[in-house]
Amino acid sequence: MKRENREQWKAAQNLSDVRELTARWLTGELEEHPGYPGGPPDQETAPIADRLAEINRQGLLTTQSQPGHEGDDYAQSAWVQGLGAEEHVRELQRRVQDANMQARIAPPATEHRFHRTRFDDGTKGWSAGTVGDMAGPTISNGVLNEVMGQWQFEAQDPASCQETYLFDVMAQRDEDEA
Repeated sequence: MKRENREQWKAAQNLSDVRELTARWLTGELEEHPGYPGGPPDQETAPIADRLAEINRQGLLTTQSQPGHEGDDYAQSAWVQGLGAEEHVRELQRRVQDANMQARIAPPATEHRFHRTRFDDGTKGWSAGTVGDMAGPTISNGVLNEVMGQWQFEAQDPASCQETYLFDVMAQRDEDEA
């Protein structure tokens, strides 16, 4: 990681700072993220980057995601994984489920599995991870402990390959929140 990026991440004082830095990385204002080696987000993230940034700013630290896709070579459901306060992830779970999509939450520091990708040959791929996946030497131990103390959230739009619908639902603010 470049020194100037590392210094910005080291300056994070709390989870809110990490979410803001993640939002800035998603929108191209920062070049690197300690939980994502290799520079900017994948090109496939472009259609959902602004929504993911908003979701981070609203209280969910997104750790992995993908837009929905249907093409000649593969299809995948929109999917997201993140960390947040229990009350916030419960609200996101309600929103996602009210929109007829799947969502689940889990207490801090447990393993989670949810993501599925459907290929033309009918096979499905799964990803798994733990809360510590985004850990790196650029975040202070105190901030990392705060991150690891958050509830896990995972959601998927399994019925369609709509690129952004899941993220639209999640980024939607209630009128009294706006």
